[in-house]
Amino acid sequence: MTLARNYLAECQGESALDLEICELRNKIALILYWQGDLASAAAELEAVEEVISSAGNSQAERAIKSSRANLRREMGDAAGAISDIRDLISDYPEDAPRNELATLYCTLSLAYLDAGEPRDALAASQNAVQLDIEHSGGLHGNGARDWNNCGLAWLELGMPEDASRAFEESLRIHDEIGDSSSMRRLIVQVNLGRAHMAKGNFETAREVIEDALARQEKIFGAQHRDVAATLTNLAVLYGHMGMMADSAKVARRALKIDLAVYGEGHPELIADYTNLAGPLISLGQYGAAEKWLGKGHEIAVSYFGPRHFKAAYCRTQLSICLYRKGDIAKAIPEMQSVIRIFEESLGPTHPQVKNCRAVLELMSSRRL
Repeated sequence: MTLARNYLAECQGESALDLEICELRNKIALILYWQGDLASAAAELEAVEEVISSAGNSQAERAIKSSRANLRREMGDAAGAISDIRDLISDYPEDAPRNELATLYCTLSLAYLDAGEPRDALAASQNAVQLDIEHSGGLHGNGARDWNNCGLAWLELGMPEDASRAFEESLRIHDEIGDSSSMRRLIVQVNLGRAHMAKGNFETAREVIEDALARQEKIFGAQHRDVAATLTNLAVLYGHMGMMADSAKVARRALKIDLAVYGEGHPELIADYTNLAGPLISLGQYGAAEKWLGKGHEIAVSYFGPRHFKAAYCRTQLSICLYRKGDIAKAIPEMQSVIRIFEESLGPTHPQVKNCRAVLELMSSRRL
């Protein structure tokens, strides 16, 4: 990283090297992202956009603006990302490549999902699918990507049957284009397992997700970051099946991988900490659960602020932990505060708000 910084300093003002500098800054931004320094990554991309804009390359400028919007989403500003991407879509030239426009709708869908707006996410994904069909008959990696995003939106909408069909279509496309062993295809398989989980088909979900995990480990190794994501889903599934010790075991393994990949303090660790805390609470290991929830909450607050829904997720688990260990006087106000945050950030009708209200009711009647 130091050598790259020194090279950039030496190249300042040499216009012939503009494209080379942009490529290097893009790589630096990616490294900074994996290191968890999202603000510095954003600054690198901003510098790239400044150079590209002055060069008058509209296609490259759209691409870098899309990357900046996506990073803005990663930094917790889903609303800002949505605004940026919608501007790019509204200004998109009629004669520009349709697959590029599909990618913008894909990014928009992910931003809507992060903002807790699954209906808008579904609409964006369906627009992307239609563009994929216009561009390549839908039989393309982008088509598989966008059907997967449709499935994710349907999952959030509580429509697992529709989600299953979308994930199956994505898998069909992957297989037809000879992409049956890629990480992208295996991620879709895990999502199909999540849909089975949402339908209560736990044994089928276990078979699907465990098969995907075995393939991921064989092809990419046991320490790959997407292996950690699959382990996280497996931990949730084992929890639904009452296999709390197994759930804690795979959650710890996911955390260990992500710590090695991202390092301490990265926002990707938030989900790892909360997923590990869940089975620990069920196992009565309240002190350990509070420790991990505290770490997750600290990261969420530092990146997204105390009123962000990602910080509230950690506090939801903390409230349940307090209740289970008998500290009801603290648990109920904590859950009430969490509900207010979710209402502000996700809206009063969001499923997360409804779930928390149901938990609060059970707490209040001492039935949790």
